[in-house]
Order: sequence, then structure tokens, then C-alpha cells
Amino acid sequence: MFCSSWLLLEIYSLTDFELLKQSANYNYLFTRLGNVLLLLGVFYALERVSKQSIISKIGEKTLSIYVIHFILLYGSFTGFGLKRYLNKSLEPYEAIIGAILFMITVCFLAFHYAKPNTFVYNLIRKTIDKFKN
Repeated sequence: MFCSSWLLLEIYSLTDFELLKQSANYNYLFTRLGNVLLLLGVFYALERVSKQSIISKIGEKTLSIYVIHFILLYGSFTGFGLKRYLNKSLEPYEAIIGAILFMITVCFLAFHYAKPNTFVYNLIRKTIDKFKN
């Protein structure tokens, strides 16, 4: 990345391939490619750490997060969402604090919304098993 223009010009002098000279003179794409490769290397190095991290758990719940966000923010089922009550009325600091709290709440709900369902399903299963026996 740091000596790529020089390297491209050297290869151009050997091959007379015009694209190499143009790339060396305007090296924006190769700089971006270098940035992407560096970030890819960082993420690859952190792969072991991130496999059990909160970020990967959030990634597993993206559909739930989207649905919960839509229900809370826009009130898609009931029509009573936060947008109805807070429509363009927040100051910047209120919006930032509200957004952070909203993200925490939605992630918490996405992680724990299935637990009450499991409780109810187990209760129903136990009740049905009592009637069978």
C-alpha cells in the first residue's frame, strides 16, 4: 500500500501495460483496496474473540430486532408508536440519549422475548400431559 505507486510504475516499465501507469498516477482505488485488506486482516485476527461476543449474538437476532424496532417506533400493529408522540420534537441531546436507550431496549427485548414463550409452552405441555395421564 505504501510503495504501491512505485511498484506499479516498475511493473509498467517491464510490461508497458498502460493501466498500471494510470493506476500509479491515481492510486485512490489501490489505497482503498489496501484499507479494505488491512481491515479484513484485523477482523480475521479478531475472529476468535468475536465468535462469542455480544456483536455476533446481536447479529443472530437481526430479524427480531427489526420487527421489535418497527413495532415500538412506528406502532405497526397498534398504530401507537413513539413516532406518533415524539414526531420532530426532540432536541439533539434528547435524540442521542433516546437512541442509545432505544437500542439497548430493543436488543434486550430481542434477546429475552422468547423466554416467556418457552415458559408458556412448557406450562401448556405440562397441562396437556396431566390430562393425558
